[in-house]
Amino acid sequence: MTLEKSLQELASKQKPYSQYCAWQMTINSLSDKDKKALDDAWAKGYSANIIVKALRAEGHKTTAETIRAHRRGMCKCPK
Repeated sequence: MTLEKSLQELASKQKPYSQYCAWQMTINSLSDKDKKALDDAWAKGYSANIIVKALRAEGHKTTAETIRAHRRGMCKCPK
């Protein structure tokens, strides 16, 4: 396979670019019920680590650092 064909093949499989960070994409993928549970967890003062563990148990991929960056406004989400 030529380099040009390899590049075209890889580019065709690439996910579309998102203007949102990974944390916002995770939030967007949640059901309304799960979003409410997440809002309640923040209101109760749960740490990012507890929230990450719960989300991972439900099959979501995220990290505490991703959450912290989003909450500080240090992610790629529109400001």
